[in-house]
Amino acid sequence: MFDDDEIDQLFRSDVPAEDGGARERARIRLRSAMDRTHPSPRPIVRVLGLTAAISALVLALVTLQTLLPLGRGGPEMTAAAELSRLGRLSTTLPVLEMSDSDVLYREYVAVKRESYSTGARYELLLRVRVEMWIASDGSGRRDTIYESVVFATPGDRENWVAGGSPPIPSVGTTDHERFASGDLVHYDLEQLPTEPAALRDTLISGESIPTAAGEEGLLSSIGVLLAQEELQPALRQSLFEVAGTLRSVEVRSDALDPLGRPAVAVVAPEVSGGTTLYFDAGTARFLARATEVPGASGRPSSTSWTAYVSSGLVPDIGARP
Repeated sequence: MFDDDEIDQLFRSDVPAEDGGARERARIRLRSAMDRTHPSPRPIVRVLGLTAAISALVLALVTLQTLLPLGRGGPEMTAAAELSRLGRLSTTLPVLEMSDSDVLYREYVAVKRESYSTGARYELLLRVRVEMWIASDGSGRRDTIYESVVFATPGDRENWVAGGSPPIPSVGTTDHERFASGDLVHYDLEQLPTEPAALRDTLISGESIPTAAGEEGLLSSIGVLLAQEELQPALRQSLFEVAGTLRSVEVRSDALDPLGRPAVAVVAPEVSGGTTLYFDAGTARFLARATEVPGASGRPSSTSWTAYVSSGLVPDIGARP
C-alpha cells in the first residue's frame, strides 16, 4: 500500500519528492497494485476458438474410427457389426451381368482330400489350380492342374501299394473335363429374397441351394452364394446380414486366407469341424472358403479350402479375361 506522503508526491506537483526518482517509483508501484486489484480480461475469443478447434478434431477422429475395420483402430469388434460393415462395403463391388452369349471364366486354387478304392481304400491330399468356363446354358470346361499330391497318412500309401499301385495324379499334369448343357450349376439368384429374415428362411429350407443343418451349414451356403459373381448388391448385402444373425459366428480381423492374403475371417466353429469364410477388409470381396474335415475311423482331420484368384466374362470357352 501507499502512505500519504507517497500519494502526495505522485499526484501533487507542489510536493517535492525526497529524491529525483521518487515520483516515478511511486507511479510504478501504483500501476502494479492496480493490475493486481483489477486484472485484465481473459482473451475469450481465443479460448472459444481453441475449444471449437478441439471439438472439430474430436468429431473427425470419431468419424474416422467408425470407418475403420473393426479391431484395427475402429470400434470394439462384434461379429454382427463387422458383417454389417462388410455388407455395406460389398454394395460397391462390380456385378458381372452375363448375357446368353457370354461365358463366365473363374480361376481358383483348392486343397481337397480325395478317397480312392481300387482293391484297397486310400486317400490323397491334393492341391490344384482350376480354370473353369461356364456358358449360360450350363455347359463348359474345367482344367485342373495338380500342384501337389501326397498321401493323407503313411497307411494310405501302404494300402495303395497293396492294391497294386494304381495310377494317381502326377504333379504338373492337367485334367481336361468337358460338360454338356445343364451339367454345371447355375443358382437362380433372382428368386432369392433380399430381406434378411426371409432370405435366412429360404436358405434353411434348402429350396434354392442345398444347406446342411446347423449354423455351420448355413454359413457354408452363404459362402457358396457370395462366390457368385452375378450377385446383385442388395442380395449380397443381405447375405452378410444373415451371417451376422448366427450366434456361433466369430470374426477375426487379422487373419490370412489360405493364399496368405490379409483378410477378415468369419468362422462358424463346430464340434466335428467348422467353416471359415475370408473377405478383403477394405472391399468385402470374397477371397476364400475353408472347411475342417474330421477324419473317419481314427484318421487325422484335414482342411479343405478354395481360394478365388480371378473371374470375368469372356466370349468363348477357353478364352481368358
